[in-house]
Amino acid sequence: MKRLLLVLIVLQLLTSPGLWAQDLESILESEQSDSLENEYVKGIFKTSRLINSSTVEQGSKSEMLFFISHRFGSVSKGISNFFGLDESANIRIGFEYGISDRLTVGFGRSKINKLYDVYLQYKLLRQQTGERNIPLTICFKGGTAINSEAKPDNVENYGIYRLNYYATLLIGSKLTPRLSVQLMPLAVHQNLVRTEADKNDIFAIGIGGRFKVGKRFSIHSEYYYVLPNQISSTYYNPLSVGFEMETGGHVFQLFASNTLGMTEKAMIPYTENSWGKGDVLIGFNICRIF
Repeated sequence: MKRLLLVLIVLQLLTSPGLWAQDLESILESEQSDSLENEYVKGIFKTSRLINSSTVEQGSKSEMLFFISHRFGSVSKGISNFFGLDESANIRIGFEYGISDRLTVGFGRSKINKLYDVYLQYKLLRQQTGERNIPLTICFKGGTAINSEAKPDNVENYGIYRLNYYATLLIGSKLTPRLSVQLMPLAVHQNLVRTEADKNDIFAIGIGGRFKVGKRFSIHSEYYYVLPNQISSTYYNPLSVGFEMETGGHVFQLFASNTLGMTEKAMIPYTENSWGKGDVLIGFNICRIF
């Protein structure tokens, strides 16, 4: 009886090759699907700083980033001022610390306006490939800037006016192994404005990118467009162009820019130099990762 049953099973398999092939194919597909893993895209940018704005890159948990940012004077001052290199127009010292792989807290202090800035950045979505293909990394960044200069004589209750706020979305993607781009919608609120033409709430949109030209070298650029009828005509849209070099645990950036500001709030709206007039500043950023 057992032999008869075994013969019947073998005959069934031999006379139904399509069914056998289909079952085998489904098993292989299942195993292949189980072996697929989601892989996060790394190195969209080298550090958390594009030039003046932040990037979607953040330090890992318990990792600290230390920044030194410097701006010289305008190159339009000519050889007598060594094209602006004789003066220190602005400098910022900053720190970032990874509370988790997604949440970062940052702090900095700038020379202009004796400005303190504090912010949080949280990673909402990560670019990844594999079974779940996500083409973008999205971060939210929000913070406040505190002007610590002496109180002007003509302003009462200046304490509340020292504070300014901003919020931005950082939407980045590594399109190719060499090219990364980032979109940066930005909202700024000022408690105190300089002229009647300036609005308390200002909206701008930025775009930036990085193109690798070698293993350790890349070209960077960023531009912010301030939406119309929000600021005085004496201000300009900030544009910065430069290159980046990685040297061990340091990342060094050298660039030209028309803004003295070193954070989103500092350069929007107070960019008073124009590329068209030759009011361009040479600057550098140094990042050290601990």
